[in-house]
Amino acid sequence: MLCFRLRMILLLGILAAGCGKAEDQQADNTLPPTVPQPGTLTLEVNTLGSSSGFGSNDSSWDNGRIELLGTNHSLASLIVGATSLSVAGQLAVPTAAVRAALSQTPTFNAEAKSWIWAYQFSASGTSYTANLSGTRTGEASASWSFAVTKSPADANGCCDNFVWLSGATDTASSGTWVINDPTTPSTLTPHRLVDWNYTAETEKTMRVVVKKVEESSDWVVDGFVNYTASPTTVQMTVEKNPSTAEKFVVDWNRTTRAGSLIKEDNTTVCWDATLANTPCG
Repeated sequence: MLCFRLRMILLLGILAAGCGKAEDQQADNTLPPTVPQPGTLTLEVNTLGSSSGFGSNDSSWDNGRIELLGTNHSLASLIVGATSLSVAGQLAVPTAAVRAALSQTPTFNAEAKSWIWAYQFSASGTSYTANLSGTRTGEASASWSFAVTKSPADANGCCDNFVWLSGATDTASSGTWVINDPTTPSTLTPHRLVDWNYTAETEKTMRVVVKKVEESSDWVVDGFVNYTASPTTVQMTVEKNPSTAEKFVVDWNRTTRAGSLIKEDNTTVCWDATLANTPCG
């Protein structure tokens, strides 16, 4: 919690004032800063393969535990799939906004010393208007603000020039995103924080921190997802309750799909390239 607050203070300081870094490093505004890749907001888990042989009654979340029947791979697939869908649902609009910005040409606002991308995009079948501001804060660093308008507004009043996504990039390959809660558009309330390092889809790390209890799930404040991808392997760590040391850790080979799962009770189970249970080690 303290770490998150410190990071938020530092990030908001960068967004509000540039932390004096632009003056120190003489930020070059003759060229726009590089918009981060949408992969800085997505988890790629298709290489694990789908689970099979499960009906609607085969699994359940119960106080942060999974009870189910099936193979080790199916259990791991359920955990990874459910986590990925949850993250994707919460980050769908910000991801679409970032992806669409890559194909746009910005203009420079000399008064604000910022580059502006103005465009329309769609997410989950809904159209939005975006106004992206990117400001250089140093030779390789920048701050970002995605103001989003949805017309007509939804039942929560979302959105009219709502800063759905903001962030700071240290370099073109590392940074932080703050995702504000669209259900409270009149107040900027961070409910997701994403720290990322990105070189390619097969070479990136992400830490997604959950800051709000959702009525439809048992995620709790400060739960997190850690995701690490390399050219050969993928690892996902899922912590649903920070008050305990219990978490899931899933590792798999992106080519063979063989892998392992460390369960909440700290026991490890494994599967082979045929997705069948196999002894670990």
